[in-house]
Amino acid sequence: MLLWFSDGFECRAGIDLACLEARSGEEVSHDNVFSSVLGLMDVKTELYNAALDLTAACRTAEGRIHHQAVPATPADARVLSTRG
Repeated sequence: MLLWFSDGFECRAGIDLACLEARSGEEVSHDNVFSSVLGLMDVKTELYNAALDLTAACRTAEGRIHHQAVPATPADARVLSTRG
């Protein structure tokens, strides 16, 4: 399985690449994808299974992503969609 993170995301999520590289020989399957994405996005749900999250052991608590609010008005949404 291939994991790629931008430098900014790696920093914000608190990902330890050396830790992930050390675990790279472990057997993984598509079963790991769902919980890994939930964990990376810091989604809180009963469906999350830390044992299946490939990155759980390699993320720091300080690096948890802080979610921003969704725009409240259509005008704000249009402004956001023109950026980037």
